[in-house]
Amino acid sequence: MDGSLSNGILLALRDDKFPEALEKGPHTTRNKLQRRGGLKRWTASSTAALEKEVFLGAFAVRKLMDSGHVSHVASGKTHRIIFYRIRDPKEIEHKIKHFKHGYQLGRGNPTDLTLRKLMDQLVHSYHFSPFVPFGKGMVGIFFASDWTQKNRLYYFPLPKLAEVFRNVGTGKPAQTK
Repeated sequence: MDGSLSNGILLALRDDKFPEALEKGPHTTRNKLQRRGGLKRWTASSTAALEKEVFLGAFAVRKLMDSGHVSHVASGKTHRIIFYRIRDPKEIEHKIKHFKHGYQLGRGNPTDLTLRKLMDQLVHSYHFSPFVPFGKGMVGIFFASDWTQKNRLYYFPLPKLAEVFRNVGTGKPAQTK
């Protein structure tokens, strides 16, 4: 865990210094996401590190929202994201080896989530996986919270996610539609 970010979150929780301690959270997450975007070889540890970074960034955004340090414009903004419905169990003939095989990835549907709902999905992710096409860097993230994983899987492009974190950290509304 990044020492400055984790110390900032601990200080914020202990001393109620949300703005000073958590302001760096979204910026740190955005910077790490941009660096990881070029990574072409993913291991279990790099995936776990990414999930932790996204979790901490989403947690920081939620705490900033809860403490009133995110504008109503930014917190009320909706973000267009793609979701995939769960597959009918009759369609699956063999044992599912990866959670993504259980969803209709060929048939994505757009939906809009508020900043709060997007951050809740990331904080409570039951499924989390970077999308890395063969021979390329990471282009997005598949995720589903523990309460939505039984009917849908979300996908959010990496540049849009990095922009959301950047805009929350700078106080600007995101332009992700």
